[in-house]
Amino acid sequence: MLKLLLLVGLAACAPTPTPLPVIIQSTTAPTPSDTADARIAVDPLYAEYAAYHGGFSDDVEVTVVSDAGFWSGPPDTLNNIADAAFALGVDVPDRQLGTEINWVLRIGSEAGSSDLSSVLREAFSPSTDQAVLRARLANLGYPDGLTLTAAEAAPESAFMDAPLNVINLRTRRIPSSYDSLGALLENGQAQIALIALPSTLLHETDLIVASRTIQYRAAPGVMINFTERGLPIVTVS
Repeated sequence: MLKLLLLVGLAACAPTPTPLPVIIQSTTAPTPSDTADARIAVDPLYAEYAAYHGGFSDDVEVTVVSDAGFWSGPPDTLNNIADAAFALGVDVPDRQLGTEINWVLRIGSEAGSSDLSSVLREAFSPSTDQAVLRARLANLGYPDGLTLTAAEAAPESAFMDAPLNVINLRTRRIPSSYDSLGALLENGQAQIALIALPSTLLHETDLIVASRTIQYRAAPGVMINFTERGLPIVTVS
């Protein structure tokens, strides 16, 4: 297991990036494609993120690397392993920065049309009086708190529960892809969604809780771009 020492960050509504607290678990690498045009190494958090957004392109051979030495070593650690390496949950020296990924709370129509919406948002504000929010929940008819169904399309999102739990809001998770969570919110199967996505995909009412920027290294002659969802486009010349 790769251990990370990252600062915990919670933001009320401002999109200012704040470090994301993560614990990287070992991940099994996907089976390489026989027709891969490029080889990439990714850390476990980025691999999980990609899975929520449809996965990496079929034209790349993907290896998930959790070894700390690979990510903390000099750039030549790419040799014989990959044409490029991408990390979301670990800091990489001598790296370039890619797309910023936000961990977001999205409130569905069922909860968004009531006073519960403002309670949810204020729960993530560092200046909020938690006793006041618990009292407001009681006045809304939930003296013992409330369990909300959350569509989960974000890796390592458990840290988002803490501000809710302290005011007696609990979450029941429904694993979801980014493409399917909209329907879950619309039809009432989920009241909230916990999502990881780039700023270009944010809704106006999304609440940014934490942010982290993709870091990468590329071998000479390798060009890197990113899709709208923050997945890599690797071109080997």
